[in-house]
Amino acid sequence: MRLPAAVRPPIDNGLPILVQAKKEMRSGNLAWLQYHIPTLAPKQREPLLYVLLSQYYQFQAVIPHSLLPWLQQIAHERPTLMETTQSDGYQITHPRYDYPALARAIIRHWQMQQRRKLYADQLREGQFPWSQIFRADNAKLLAQQQSVVDALGVLDHKQLWRTYRSIEQHHYYFPDNSVLAAIAYHLEDPSLLATLFAHPVDQYSVNAAKAIANHFAPAMAFATLTQALSYPQMRDYALDAIAILAKRYPNALNYLKQLSQKGSLRQQATQVLARHKLIKP
Repeated sequence: MRLPAAVRPPIDNGLPILVQAKKEMRSGNLAWLQYHIPTLAPKQREPLLYVLLSQYYQFQAVIPHSLLPWLQQIAHERPTLMETTQSDGYQITHPRYDYPALARAIIRHWQMQQRRKLYADQLREGQFPWSQIFRADNAKLLAQQQSVVDALGVLDHKQLWRTYRSIEQHHYYFPDNSVLAAIAYHLEDPSLLATLFAHPVDQYSVNAAKAIANHFAPAMAFATLTQALSYPQMRDYALDAIAILAKRYPNALNYLKQLSQKGSLRQQATQVLARHKLIKP
């Protein structure tokens, strides 16, 4: 149904439609988007939405809340412009401009931001519902856990310690090391980092070792990573992290060179020095 002329959102004929659409989207002008974009033919509308949403998803961190109904509507549409490609001898037909997928991605990003903010507020207040989320039968656990990890990054040290003590006293279900790694890393606490490295190794403990090598004060990073060598399951990863640290901390380089000369880690140290191009082959 067309709106009466007196209440139709105005369009600036002096601006390209994409430029004006970006302007109205940034300002959260739902009425303009809902009225003008559907009037375009598919060959104009679908590439316009694809470019508009691509640019918005890439560069816009926060979407106006007023745009959610429009994005939810777009997310359920079916593009009409299709193309066929070859893959492993099969012909595959797919949308030329998959703007509904972009709309869904933007909605997920918004939901994640909102959840992260909620979790950060709950953690600050000591009111986080650990038992509701960290349980083995929670189908949304991994996505919710990532939001917890993101929220931990905005807490101060006092709040982080309170958070750690609250989970230390219970037996919640943690599917991996991500929460412990985040707390230990942000606190830069040797005892918590030792606890992390004593756990079975996963990508989060390995990533923490690399982040320590790249971002901790050199002397502290060196002490932490050499301590991690005492845990057999972390040994290779700790050596690799020390090699990363060696590129900005001479003491770490000298340490690896000494290890490569004698001892049980001689072969591993030599290999990591060569892999990081810290010695000539």
